[in-house]
Amino acid sequence: MQVNADLHAHSGYAGGVGKISFARIDDMMSLKGINVVGTGDCLHPRWLDYLKKNLKETENGIFSFRERPTSFVLQTEVIITSRIDHRRKSVHTVLLFPSFNAIDVFCRKLQEWGVKNTIGRPFIVCENPEDVSHRLHILEDIDPDVEIIPAHVLTPDGIYGSNCPITYFSEFFGDFAESISAVETGLSADPTLLHLIPELESRTWISNSDAHSHHLHRMGREFTTFELPRLTFPHLVTAIRKNNVVRTAEFNPAEGRYFLTGHRGNRKGHNGQYCFFSPEHIPHDHVCPICSKTLTGGVFERVIALHMQQSGENLPEREEHDVTIGTHDMTSIMKNIEAYRTEKPRKFTSMIPLVEIIARGMNMHSVTAKKVLREYRTIVEKVESECELWFMNKDTFRETLKGINPQVLDALLSVCEDHFGFYPPGFDGEYGRLVLGAPAAISDICEIHGQDNPSKENGL
Repeated sequence: MQVNADLHAHSGYAGGVGKISFARIDDMMSLKGINVVGTGDCLHPRWLDYLKKNLKETENGIFSFRERPTSFVLQTEVIITSRIDHRRKSVHTVLLFPSFNAIDVFCRKLQEWGVKNTIGRPFIVCENPEDVSHRLHILEDIDPDVEIIPAHVLTPDGIYGSNCPITYFSEFFGDFAESISAVETGLSADPTLLHLIPELESRTWISNSDAHSHHLHRMGREFTTFELPRLTFPHLVTAIRKNNVVRTAEFNPAEGRYFLTGHRGNRKGHNGQYCFFSPEHIPHDHVCPICSKTLTGGVFERVIALHMQQSGENLPEREEHDVTIGTHDMTSIMKNIEAYRTEKPRKFTSMIPLVEIIARGMNMHSVTAKKVLREYRTIVEKVESECELWFMNKDTFRETLKGINPQVLDALLSVCEDHFGFYPPGFDGEYGRLVLGAPAAISDICEIHGQDNPSKENGL
Protein backbone atom coordinates (compact mmCIF):
# COMPACT_ATOMS: atom_id res chain seq x y z
CA MET A 1 0.00 0.00 0.00
CA GLN A 2 1.09 3.58 -0.64
CA VAL A 3 0.94 6.01 2.28
CA ASN A 4 1.43 9.79 2.18
CA ALA A 5 3.17 10.84 5.39
CA ASP A 6 4.06 14.25 6.84
CA LEU A 7 6.25 13.28 9.79
CA HIS A 8 7.42 16.66 11.11
CA ALA A 9 4.93 19.02 12.74
CA HIS A 10 4.55 21.07 15.92
CA SER A 11 2.09 21.65 18.72
CA GLY A 12 1.15 24.90 20.41
CA TYR A 13 4.04 24.37 22.83
CA ALA A 14 6.70 25.13 20.21
CA GLY A 15 7.80 28.70 19.59
CA GLY A 16 5.98 30.57 16.83
CA VAL A 17 3.04 28.15 16.81
CA GLY A 18 -0.58 29.02 17.43
CA LYS A 19 -3.24 26.78 18.89
CA ILE A 20 -3.23 23.37 17.21
CA SER A 21 -6.39 21.25 16.91
CA PHE A 22 -6.20 17.57 15.95
CA ALA A 23 -9.77 17.78 14.67
CA ARG A 24 -8.75 20.67 12.42
CA ILE A 25 -5.64 18.78 11.30
CA ASP A 26 -7.81 15.82 10.34
CA ASP A 27 -10.07 18.09 8.27
CA MET A 28 -7.09 19.63 6.49
CA MET A 29 -5.29 16.34 5.85
CA SER A 30 -8.42 14.78 4.36
CA LEU A 31 -8.45 17.60 1.81
CA LYS A 32 -4.72 17.43 1.22
CA GLY A 33 -4.61 13.62 0.85
CA ILE A 34 -2.15 13.00 3.71
CA ASN A 35 -2.62 9.70 5.59
CA VAL A 36 -0.12 9.99 8.44
CA VAL A 37 0.99 13.05 10.42
CA GLY A 38 3.55 13.59 13.18
CA THR A 39 2.14 14.72 16.53
CA GLY A 40 4.89 17.26 17.14
CA ASP A 41 6.51 18.01 20.50
CA CYS A 42 5.70 14.65 22.11
CA LEU A 43 8.35 15.14 24.83
CA HIS A 44 6.64 18.22 26.29
CA PRO A 45 4.94 17.13 29.55
CA ARG A 46 1.62 18.89 28.97
CA TRP A 47 1.38 17.94 25.29
CA LEU A 48 2.43 14.38 26.12
CA ASP A 49 -0.34 14.19 28.71
CA TYR A 50 -2.83 15.43 26.08
CA LEU A 51 -1.61 12.84 23.58
CA LYS A 52 -1.95 10.01 26.08
CA LYS A 53 -5.52 11.03 26.90
CA ASN A 54 -6.72 11.67 23.34
CA LEU A 55 -4.89 9.30 21.01
CA LYS A 56 -5.87 5.67 20.60
CA GLU A 57 -3.46 3.09 19.22
CA THR A 58 -5.08 1.51 16.16
CA GLU A 59 -2.06 -0.43 14.86
CA ASN A 60 1.40 -1.10 16.27
CA GLY A 61 2.71 2.44 16.93
CA ILE A 62 -0.01 4.13 14.83
CA PHE A 63 -2.61 6.30 16.56
CA SER A 64 -5.93 7.95 15.76
CA PHE A 65 -7.76 10.92 17.25
CA ARG A 66 -11.34 10.07 18.20
CA GLU A 67 -11.59 7.52 15.37
CA ARG A 68 -11.04 10.10 12.65
CA PRO A 69 -9.36 9.00 9.38
CA THR A 70 -5.95 10.66 9.79
CA SER A 71 -3.31 8.55 11.55
CA PHE A 72 -0.62 9.94 13.84
CA VAL A 73 2.88 8.89 14.87
CA LEU A 74 4.61 10.08 18.02
CA GLN A 75 7.14 12.69 16.94
CA THR A 76 9.14 15.63 18.17
CA GLU A 77 11.96 17.91 17.11
CA VAL A 78 14.91 18.44 19.43
CA ILE A 79 17.83 20.83 19.16
CA ILE A 80 21.17 19.14 19.79
CA THR A 81 24.10 21.44 20.49
CA SER A 82 27.78 20.62 20.64
CA ARG A 83 31.16 22.33 20.66
CA ILE A 84 33.15 21.97 17.45
CA ASP A 85 36.60 23.57 17.37
CA HIS A 86 35.72 26.07 20.11
CA ARG A 87 32.46 26.98 18.36
CA ARG A 88 28.97 25.83 19.32
CA LYS A 89 26.71 24.36 16.68
CA SER A 90 22.98 23.60 17.04
CA VAL A 91 21.34 20.97 14.85
CA HIS A 92 17.57 20.49 14.60
CA THR A 93 16.70 16.79 14.65
CA VAL A 94 13.42 14.88 14.20
CA LEU A 95 12.72 11.96 16.54
CA LEU A 96 10.06 9.31 15.85
CA PHE A 97 8.93 7.08 18.74
CA PRO A 98 7.20 3.69 18.52
CA SER A 99 5.35 3.97 21.84
CA PHE A 100 4.49 6.14 24.82
CA ASN A 101 6.69 3.84 26.91
CA ALA A 102 9.74 4.73 24.82
CA ILE A 103 8.94 8.43 25.28
CA ASP A 104 8.61 8.02 29.06
CA VAL A 105 12.00 6.29 29.27
CA PHE A 106 13.65 9.03 27.21
CA CYS A 107 12.01 11.79 29.29
CA ARG A 108 13.58 10.27 32.39
CA LYS A 109 16.90 10.23 30.60
CA LEU A 110 16.49 13.93 29.74
CA GLN A 111 16.00 14.62 33.45
CA GLU A 112 19.25 12.78 34.23
CA TRP A 113 21.02 14.94 31.65
CA GLY A 114 19.61 18.13 33.15
CA VAL A 115 17.67 18.99 29.97
CA LYS A 116 14.99 21.66 30.46
CA ASN A 117 11.89 19.99 29.04
CA THR A 118 9.42 22.87 29.26
CA ILE A 119 9.59 23.99 25.62
CA GLY A 120 8.37 22.26 22.48
CA ARG A 121 11.88 21.66 21.17
CA PRO A 122 14.17 20.85 24.12
CA PHE A 123 17.89 21.60 23.89
CA ILE A 124 20.17 18.62 24.40
CA VAL A 125 23.49 20.24 25.26
CA CYS A 126 26.56 18.12 24.52
CA GLU A 127 30.25 18.76 25.04
CA ASN A 128 31.61 17.37 21.76
CA PRO A 129 30.78 15.01 18.89
CA GLU A 130 31.67 11.99 21.05
CA ASP A 131 29.09 13.14 23.62
CA VAL A 132 26.49 13.63 20.85
CA SER A 133 27.14 10.10 19.62
CA HIS A 134 26.99 8.62 23.13
CA ARG A 135 23.63 10.21 23.93
CA LEU A 136 22.05 9.29 20.62
CA HIS A 137 23.17 5.69 21.03
CA ILE A 138 21.47 5.71 24.44
CA LEU A 139 18.26 6.95 22.77
CA GLU A 140 18.62 4.29 20.08
CA ASP A 141 19.00 1.58 22.74
CA ILE A 142 15.67 2.49 24.37
CA ASP A 143 13.86 0.86 21.45
CA PRO A 144 15.33 -0.33 18.12
CA ASP A 145 12.45 1.36 16.26
CA VAL A 146 13.27 4.87 17.52
CA GLU A 147 14.23 6.83 14.40
CA ILE A 148 16.61 9.82 14.44
CA ILE A 149 16.52 12.08 11.36
CA PRO A 150 18.48 15.32 10.85
CA ALA A 151 15.89 18.01 10.05
CA HIS A 152 15.98 20.47 7.11
CA VAL A 153 19.62 19.63 6.62
CA LEU A 154 20.68 22.71 4.63
CA THR A 155 18.91 25.57 6.43
CA PRO A 156 21.01 27.59 8.89
CA ASP A 157 20.16 25.31 11.84
CA GLY A 158 20.43 22.07 9.88
CA ILE A 159 23.44 19.78 10.04
CA TYR A 160 24.97 21.36 6.90
CA GLY A 161 23.63 24.86 7.63
CA SER A 162 25.49 28.16 7.51
CA ASN A 163 25.47 28.59 11.30
CA CYS A 164 28.86 27.18 12.30
CA PRO A 165 29.21 25.32 8.98
CA ILE A 166 30.69 21.83 8.74
CA THR A 167 31.37 19.56 5.77
CA TYR A 168 30.61 16.04 7.02
CA PHE A 169 28.06 14.48 9.39
CA SER A 170 30.78 12.93 11.55
CA GLU A 171 32.10 16.39 12.50
CA PHE A 172 28.95 16.81 14.60
CA PHE A 173 27.47 13.34 15.18
CA GLY A 174 30.75 11.49 15.72
CA ASP A 175 30.47 7.77 14.99
CA PHE A 176 26.67 7.94 15.26
CA ALA A 177 26.77 9.39 11.73
CA GLU A 178 26.97 5.79 10.49
CA SER A 179 23.58 5.06 12.14
CA ILE A 180 21.77 7.89 10.34
CA SER A 181 19.77 6.32 7.54
CA ALA A 182 17.63 9.28 6.41
CA VAL A 183 17.62 13.07 6.17
CA GLU A 184 14.86 15.63 5.75
CA THR A 185 15.20 17.78 2.63
CA GLY A 186 13.63 20.95 4.11
CA LEU A 187 11.52 23.58 2.39
CA SER A 188 14.48 25.36 0.76
CA ALA A 189 15.94 22.25 -0.89
CA ASP A 190 14.79 19.34 -3.01
CA PRO A 191 16.46 16.34 -4.69
CA THR A 192 17.86 18.53 -7.50
CA LEU A 193 20.04 20.19 -4.85
CA LEU A 194 20.64 17.31 -2.43
CA HIS A 195 22.07 15.11 -5.16
CA LEU A 196 25.00 17.52 -5.41
CA ILE A 197 26.18 16.40 -1.95
CA PRO A 198 28.02 13.04 -2.22
CA GLU A 199 27.60 12.14 1.48
CA LEU A 200 23.81 12.03 1.08
CA GLU A 201 23.67 9.59 -1.84
CA SER A 202 23.54 6.48 0.35
CA ARG A 203 20.78 7.83 2.61
CA THR A 204 17.00 8.04 2.29
CA TRP A 205 15.58 11.50 1.55
CA ILE A 206 12.22 12.34 3.09
CA SER A 207 10.14 15.52 3.00
CA ASN A 208 7.92 16.94 5.71
CA SER A 209 6.08 20.21 6.20
CA ASP A 210 7.64 21.25 9.56
CA ALA A 211 4.26 22.96 9.99
CA HIS A 212 3.76 25.58 12.69
CA SER A 213 0.01 25.85 12.06
CA HIS A 214 -2.78 23.65 10.74
CA HIS A 215 -3.64 25.92 7.80
CA LEU A 216 -3.79 24.49 4.27
CA HIS A 217 -0.66 26.32 3.08
CA ARG A 218 1.38 24.96 5.99
CA MET A 219 0.51 21.32 6.81
CA GLY A 220 1.15 18.83 4.05
CA ARG A 221 3.07 21.35 1.95
CA GLU A 222 5.75 18.64 1.82
CA PHE A 223 5.32 14.92 2.40
CA THR A 224 6.72 11.50 1.52
CA THR A 225 4.92 8.64 -0.18
CA PHE A 226 6.06 5.28 1.23
CA GLU A 227 5.40 1.76 -0.02
CA LEU A 228 4.31 -0.33 3.00
CA PRO A 229 2.93 -3.86 3.40
CA ARG A 230 0.71 -2.47 6.16
CA LEU A 231 0.51 0.79 8.07
CA THR A 232 2.38 0.06 11.30
CA PHE A 233 5.21 1.97 12.94
CA PRO A 234 7.79 -0.82 12.40
CA HIS A 235 6.86 -1.00 8.71
CA LEU A 236 7.12 2.79 8.40
CA VAL A 237 10.57 2.86 10.04
CA THR A 238 11.73 -0.02 7.85
CA ALA A 239 10.59 1.92 4.77
CA ILE A 240 12.62 4.93 5.94
CA ARG A 241 15.72 2.85 6.61
CA LYS A 242 15.51 0.82 3.40
CA ASN A 243 14.52 3.76 1.18
CA ASN A 244 11.13 2.32 0.23
CA VAL A 245 10.12 5.77 -0.99
CA VAL A 246 7.76 6.06 -3.92
CA ARG A 247 8.24 9.82 -4.18
CA THR A 248 8.76 12.94 -2.16
CA ALA A 249 6.51 15.97 -2.64
CA GLU A 250 8.62 19.10 -2.44
CA PHE A 251 8.17 22.80 -1.88
CA ASN A 252 9.81 24.80 -4.65
CA PRO A 253 13.21 25.64 -3.08
CA ALA A 254 12.98 29.28 -4.21
CA GLU A 255 9.84 29.64 -2.08
CA GLY A 256 11.62 28.31 1.00
CA ARG A 257 12.59 30.78 3.70
CA TYR A 258 16.36 30.25 3.43
CA PHE A 259 17.01 29.65 -0.26
CA LEU A 260 19.30 32.61 -1.02
CA THR A 261 21.89 34.39 1.10
CA GLY A 262 20.77 37.80 2.35
CA HIS A 263 19.23 39.96 5.07
CA ARG A 264 15.51 40.66 5.50
CA GLY A 265 14.16 44.16 5.94
CA ASN A 266 13.00 44.03 9.57
CA ARG A 267 16.45 43.42 11.01
CA LYS A 268 17.90 46.02 13.34
CA GLY A 269 19.58 48.77 11.36
CA HIS A 270 17.83 47.91 8.07
CA ASN A 271 14.82 50.26 8.24
CA GLY A 272 12.95 48.16 5.69
CA GLN A 273 15.93 47.74 3.35
CA TYR A 274 16.87 44.19 2.41
CA CYS A 275 19.25 42.34 0.13
CA PHE A 276 19.66 38.89 -1.36
CA PHE A 277 22.22 37.27 -3.63
CA SER A 278 22.66 34.16 -5.72
CA PRO A 279 25.98 32.40 -4.96
CA GLU A 280 27.96 34.05 -7.74
CA HIS A 281 27.16 37.55 -6.43
CA ILE A 282 27.57 37.13 -2.66
CA PRO A 283 29.87 39.87 -1.29
CA HIS A 284 33.36 38.45 -0.98
CA ASP A 285 33.58 39.12 2.77
CA HIS A 286 30.00 37.91 3.37
CA VAL A 287 29.20 41.28 4.95
CA CYS A 288 25.77 42.84 4.47
CA PRO A 289 26.03 46.09 2.43
CA ILE A 290 23.22 47.59 4.54
CA CYS A 291 24.07 46.81 8.18
CA SER A 292 27.68 45.60 7.83
CA LYS A 293 26.92 42.38 9.75
CA THR A 294 27.41 38.84 8.48
CA LEU A 295 24.74 37.80 5.96
CA THR A 296 22.53 34.78 6.67
CA GLY A 297 23.88 32.05 4.43
CA GLY A 298 21.36 30.46 2.09
CA VAL A 299 20.78 26.86 1.07
CA PHE A 300 21.83 27.44 -2.54
CA GLU A 301 25.21 28.74 -1.41
CA ARG A 302 25.75 25.88 1.04
CA VAL A 303 24.91 23.22 -1.54
CA ILE A 304 27.53 24.53 -3.93
CA ALA A 305 30.20 24.80 -1.22
CA LEU A 306 29.49 21.25 -0.02
CA HIS A 307 29.50 19.94 -3.57
CA MET A 308 32.97 21.35 -4.11
CA GLN A 309 34.32 20.29 -0.72
CA GLN A 310 32.96 16.74 -0.72
CA SER A 311 33.78 16.19 -4.40
CA GLY A 312 37.40 17.10 -3.75
CA GLU A 313 37.34 20.12 -6.04
CA ASN A 314 39.80 22.85 -5.12
CA LEU A 315 38.36 25.90 -3.44
CA PRO A 316 40.31 29.12 -3.20
CA GLU A 317 41.69 30.10 0.18
CA ARG A 318 38.78 31.77 1.96
CA GLU A 319 37.41 32.98 5.26
CA GLU A 320 35.01 30.72 7.18
CA HIS A 321 31.84 31.97 5.42
CA ASP A 322 33.34 33.06 2.12
CA VAL A 323 32.50 30.96 -0.92
CA THR A 324 33.92 32.21 -4.19
CA ILE A 325 31.80 30.99 -7.09
CA GLY A 326 32.57 32.02 -10.63
CA THR A 327 30.32 32.23 -13.71
CA HIS A 328 31.72 28.98 -15.06
CA ASP A 329 30.96 27.23 -11.75
CA MET A 330 27.34 28.47 -11.75
CA THR A 331 26.80 27.45 -15.37
CA SER A 332 28.05 23.96 -14.61
CA ILE A 333 25.94 23.65 -11.45
CA MET A 334 22.75 24.84 -13.17
CA LYS A 335 23.23 22.33 -16.01
CA ASN A 336 23.69 19.60 -13.40
CA ILE A 337 20.49 20.65 -11.61
CA GLU A 338 18.45 20.79 -14.81
CA ALA A 339 19.67 17.36 -15.88
CA TYR A 340 18.64 15.89 -12.55
CA ARG A 341 15.24 17.60 -12.73
CA THR A 342 14.67 15.99 -16.12
CA GLU A 343 15.94 12.50 -15.29
CA LYS A 344 14.68 12.33 -11.66
CA PRO A 345 16.72 9.34 -10.44
CA ARG A 346 14.89 9.84 -7.14
CA LYS A 347 11.24 10.42 -7.86
CA PHE A 348 9.79 13.68 -6.59
CA THR A 349 6.91 16.03 -7.31
CA SER A 350 7.23 19.81 -7.01
CA MET A 351 4.28 21.53 -5.36
CA ILE A 352 3.07 25.01 -4.55
CA PRO A 353 0.31 25.17 -1.89
CA LEU A 354 -2.93 25.25 -3.87
CA VAL A 355 -4.39 28.08 -1.79
CA GLU A 356 -1.43 30.27 -2.77
CA ILE A 357 -2.10 29.74 -6.47
CA ILE A 358 -5.82 30.38 -6.01
CA ALA A 359 -5.16 33.61 -4.11
CA ARG A 360 -2.72 34.77 -6.77
CA GLY A 361 -5.22 33.98 -9.54
CA MET A 362 -8.00 35.83 -7.70
CA ASN A 363 -5.65 38.73 -6.92
CA MET A 364 -6.24 38.30 -3.19
CA HIS A 365 -3.62 38.81 -0.51
CA SER A 366 -4.81 36.34 2.13
CA VAL A 367 -4.60 32.59 1.50
CA THR A 368 -7.08 32.00 4.33
CA ALA A 369 -9.85 34.24 2.90
CA LYS A 370 -13.28 32.57 2.63
CA LYS A 371 -13.42 33.07 -1.16
CA VAL A 372 -10.08 31.33 -1.53
CA LEU A 373 -11.12 28.41 0.67
CA ARG A 374 -14.42 27.99 -1.21
CA GLU A 375 -12.56 27.80 -4.52
CA TYR A 376 -10.12 25.36 -2.95
CA ARG A 377 -12.92 22.99 -1.99
CA THR A 378 -14.45 23.28 -5.47
CA ILE A 379 -11.16 22.16 -7.01
CA VAL A 380 -10.52 19.38 -4.50
CA GLU A 381 -13.97 17.93 -5.18
CA LYS A 382 -12.89 17.51 -8.80
CA VAL A 383 -9.53 15.87 -8.09
CA GLU A 384 -10.17 13.87 -4.86
CA SER A 385 -7.39 15.60 -2.91
CA GLU A 386 -4.78 18.31 -3.36
CA CYS A 387 -2.02 15.71 -3.56
CA GLU A 388 -3.66 14.03 -6.54
CA LEU A 389 -3.66 17.34 -8.40
CA TRP A 390 0.14 17.31 -8.53
CA PHE A 391 0.38 13.68 -9.59
CA MET A 392 -1.61 14.27 -12.80
CA ASN A 393 -0.05 14.67 -16.21
CA LYS A 394 -0.65 17.99 -17.98
CA ASP A 395 -3.45 16.77 -20.26
CA THR A 396 -5.43 15.25 -17.38
CA PHE A 397 -4.77 18.35 -15.32
CA ARG A 398 -6.29 20.62 -17.96
CA GLU A 399 -9.31 18.36 -18.62
CA THR A 400 -10.14 17.81 -14.94
CA LEU A 401 -10.19 21.50 -14.03
CA LYS A 402 -12.60 22.63 -16.72
CA GLY A 403 -15.33 24.87 -15.36
CA ILE A 404 -13.50 26.42 -12.40
CA ASN A 405 -12.93 30.16 -11.99
CA PRO A 406 -11.16 31.22 -15.25
CA GLN A 407 -8.56 33.38 -13.49
CA VAL A 408 -7.74 30.54 -11.10
CA LEU A 409 -7.54 28.07 -13.99
CA ASP A 410 -5.10 30.37 -15.80
CA ALA A 411 -2.96 30.56 -12.66
CA LEU A 412 -2.99 26.78 -12.22
CA LEU A 413 -2.09 26.20 -15.86
CA SER A 414 0.79 28.67 -15.56
CA VAL A 415 2.16 26.60 -12.68
CA CYS A 416 1.47 23.29 -14.45
CA GLU A 417 3.36 24.52 -17.51
CA ASP A 418 6.27 25.94 -15.47
CA HIS A 419 5.48 29.56 -16.31
CA PHE A 420 6.09 30.90 -12.82
CA GLY A 421 8.82 31.85 -10.42
CA PHE A 422 9.39 33.38 -6.99
CA TYR A 423 10.48 36.97 -6.63
CA PRO A 424 11.85 37.87 -4.27
CA PRO A 425 12.99 34.29 -3.69
CA GLY A 426 13.12 33.09 -0.09
CA PHE A 427 15.96 34.46 2.06
CA ASP A 428 16.81 35.05 5.73
CA GLY A 429 13.49 33.72 7.07
CA GLU A 430 11.23 35.26 4.40
CA TYR A 431 9.16 33.05 2.10
CA GLY A 432 9.54 33.54 -1.65
CA ARG A 433 6.74 35.41 -3.42
CA LEU A 434 4.90 33.55 -6.20
CA VAL A 435 5.00 35.36 -9.55
CA LEU A 436 3.13 34.00 -12.57
CA GLY A 437 4.79 34.31 -15.95
CA ALA A 438 8.40 33.87 -17.01
CA PRO A 439 10.50 32.56 -14.09
CA ALA A 440 13.33 34.67 -12.68
CA ALA A 441 16.89 33.46 -13.24
CA ILE A 442 17.70 32.37 -9.67
CA SER A 443 21.33 31.78 -10.59
CA ASP A 444 21.95 35.44 -11.43
CA ILE A 445 20.51 37.67 -8.69
CA CYS A 446 22.13 40.60 -6.88
CA GLU A 447 19.51 42.80 -5.23
CA ILE A 448 19.48 45.55 -2.60
CA HIS A 449 16.03 47.00 -1.95
CA GLY A 450 14.78 50.01 -0.04
CA GLN A 451 11.18 48.94 0.55
CA ASP A 452 9.60 46.28 2.77
CA ASN A 453 9.63 42.71 1.50
CA PRO A 454 6.01 41.90 0.50
CA SER A 455 6.20 38.30 1.78
CA LYS A 456 3.94 37.85 4.83
CA GLU A 457 3.27 34.87 7.08
CA ASN A 458 -0.46 34.60 6.29
CA GLY A 459 -0.40 35.90 2.76
CA LEU A 460 1.83 35.64 -0.24
